[in-house]
Amino acid sequence: MPTLNHDDQRLFDKHEKAIQGRKLDLMTVKIAEAETKFYHALKKFDHELATMWENHRDLVKNQGMTTTLTNLIENRLKNITDRWRDIYNYRINNYIRNSYDNLDSINTKEIDQKSNNSGFSSFLIIDAIHQFSEKQLQLLNRGPTYVPPCQTSILSLCHSMDDIVERKYAPLKHQLNSLFSKHHINVALSLEIQQKISDQFADSFSIPISSNLQQRALYEDCLILSIRYYLKKNNLILRRTAGNMNTIYLGNHQEFETKAYDYLSKSDAYKVLLKKDKGNGDQKWQTELNQMVESMNLLLESLKNHESLNVDLYNGLLVDASKVKLPCLYFLPDVSKVT
Repeated sequence: MPTLNHDDQRLFDKHEKAIQGRKLDLMTVKIAEAETKFYHALKKFDHELATMWENHRDLVKNQGMTTTLTNLIENRLKNITDRWRDIYNYRINNYIRNSYDNLDSINTKEIDQKSNNSGFSSFLIIDAIHQFSEKQLQLLNRGPTYVPPCQTSILSLCHSMDDIVERKYAPLKHQLNSLFSKHHINVALSLEIQQKISDQFADSFSIPISSNLQQRALYEDCLILSIRYYLKKNNLILRRTAGNMNTIYLGNHQEFETKAYDYLSKSDAYKVLLKKDKGNGDQKWQTELNQMVESMNLLLESLKNHESLNVDLYNGLLVDASKVKLPCLYFLPDVSKVT
């Protein structure tokens, strides 16, 4: 294909996005039709089943059933339900989410073929010129909630597994200590619980993984590293979209920052109290923050001295500068509205 300029590429991406959206809409209609048919059949089945049980309990002539027969019917229904649920989940994961979870083979040609069979991607919105490979796009199309498997085991190839487990367990250990301290758990009991959890945690990481899983983990780890390098090299940005949807937005970093700053400057929903200067480090804004906290505490103390606040409310409103965490403003693109 000939190289497209910026405007042509944007037009091409726009039409491609429209085609993908159309295919997704058609798939949604088919799923809705299938669900409607399923619930209609389920309602009819429940009615027939309720009638059967009613006849059985009322001892209607020639309508009664033995206990063995009713148990067989219940077990059969349970097996059918579980089977259809498995089929439904498989189809959703395999066709809609562009899954390539076949652990028997990590052949890249088969992966590309499965991706092409899906025909569309609904979890990646592209708003920039890029040169990602099909393999990289396929990984991104799995959405931001996808977690590549066995990445900790891949790290163990370069580091000691004991060191990795200790580092992974540290946040959980901190939370356990806070929990035990909050509820005043006996020291001996808390140590016993921590030891059992630590042993179970270590045992979970000691289970060896299959060669297929290890090969897949290495493959996806290389893809992730290549994506990160490409994003940094080409000044691109990945952001999860608003609305808690499993969708990510790919765009130009500079354009995105400009739009975010423009929104912040025009909106009255936010107020910038202080700015972090990367050149001077954190000392300047930390000093400004401490001054704000000190000023607030002095005003609270003045209200307490004038008996405008009781002691309990004063202690509840008093600010500890060492425990203050500044909020971060994340600009997540809202794609639910047409602009």
